[in-house]
Amino acid sequence: MGGAELKIDEVNFVYSETGFSLKKISLSLRGGEIVSLLGPNGSGKTTLTKIALGVLKPTPPRVSIDGKNLFEMSDRDRAKTIAWVPQEVMRNVPLKVRDYVLLGRTPHISPISTPSVDDEKIALNALKRFGLERYAERYFSQLSGGERRMVSIARAYAQETPFIVLDEPTAYLDFRNKSIVLKVMKELVKEGKGILFTTHDPNEAIEIADYAFMMSKGEIVAQGPPQIILNKEIIERVYGIQVRIIRTDGRSFIAPSLY
Repeated sequence: MGGAELKIDEVNFVYSETGFSLKKISLSLRGGEIVSLLGPNGSGKTTLTKIALGVLKPTPPRVSIDGKNLFEMSDRDRAKTIAWVPQEVMRNVPLKVRDYVLLGRTPHISPISTPSVDDEKIALNALKRFGLERYAERYFSQLSGGERRMVSIARAYAQETPFIVLDEPTAYLDFRNKSIVLKVMKELVKEGKGILFTTHDPNEAIEIADYAFMMSKGEIVAQGPPQIILNKEIIERVYGIQVRIIRTDGRSFIAPSLY
């Protein structure tokens, strides 16, 4: 692993409305690495991603990129460093796909300028990178859920950041599109990107992540290589269900025990 490093160092965060809190959370992500966040609904995964993005400010505000405090950076500089692919992608966006992907160039364009020819080339290349160029002239609202998710990843790619944060990138996708998204994530890491993603499926973390954090009630209860920490004991304790470990061809899969 190498390249840039995103670091979160023993931070806390409290929602004053609900009292839910994150407690002494530390996390690091480097270029060429995939890190996964897992845990039940309400465990703090999305809150932690928002801290990593600089959307929420923890106490103390110890979130840094290569030693520079994230909260001392301008919004534009942060957007040049970290791209975000949300779980819920708005459908009714009145833009053609090529213009939607071109939005990823916003941090690189002066507020008083329009996209350059180079910006348009980068956006088109992002579509080509993921085999989406055939959608360039279609309206974003006409795409399927899987297509919108892939185009959103292309927009993040066009942003040309060292880090990409994805919140449940395979949610609501069919089997084919899930496999495509996971494959794309692995390819991005080969190019040196650092990927942080949340998931409810431990098998996804086992399949593609280098490191995983299991969260529960605002705390990290286990961390390490997913093949090691995502075992029967930790899954059953955190999720409160019985599971089976299925081993085949030298690989392990986790499935709920229904009988």
